[in-house]
Amino acid sequence: FAIDYRVAPENKFPAAVNDSYNAFKWIARHGSEFGGDTGRIALIGISAGANLVAVVTQKAKNEGIGNKIKLQIMNGLPADLSPHNMETAASYQQNAKGYWQTKAACYFALELYAPGQYNDPEVSPLRTEDLKGLPPAVIINAEFDPLRDDGFAYAAKLRKYGVKVWDKCFAGQIHMLLGLPPGAEEIKEMETIIKTAMKESFQTH
Repeated sequence: FAIDYRVAPENKFPAAVNDSYNAFKWIARHGSEFGGDTGRIALIGISAGANLVAVVTQKAKNEGIGNKIKLQIMNGLPADLSPHNMETAASYQQNAKGYWQTKAACYFALELYAPGQYNDPEVSPLRTEDLKGLPPAVIINAEFDPLRDDGFAYAAKLRKYGVKVWDKCFAGQIHMLLGLPPGAEEIKEMETIIKTAMKESFQTH
């Protein structure tokens, strides 16, 4: 299922979170009607979608239905949208401009999406104190991405709370691995990581 959630600036936070979470709950109830196995749900998202994967997964855990999600897959994850993070994380400074996704664009997106609400864990999922009990995660990072260190930090915090993580930072690549052709070695490696994680995570079903 591909989720067509509402976007900013016309629809600010929490519209995208609510749409994504409600879609997940609907799929968990009705996915089998379309041939899906609702006992083996994986969430996957890229960039802003990766943020929504993290938030939806945390929200499901908080509401007692987190066990329905067997794997969360995030590529180019914005995990901490605070201005403090944007001004202190090394990746934001090293890759502020020149690699398509810029620090200025991140600020712009934040102000369109959730102005002044960056401390809310449903905006910045890294701000959630306790990540215990979340499903396994795949986190894909790129060397020349302002958001690289967000992915590193979220992976480290998940591991701290006992969550299984498969992560990879692809050297020489930009945000989301944008621009690579489908047959590129990096794409093949990323797909292998995801397939391995799916196989291991779904075996618990």
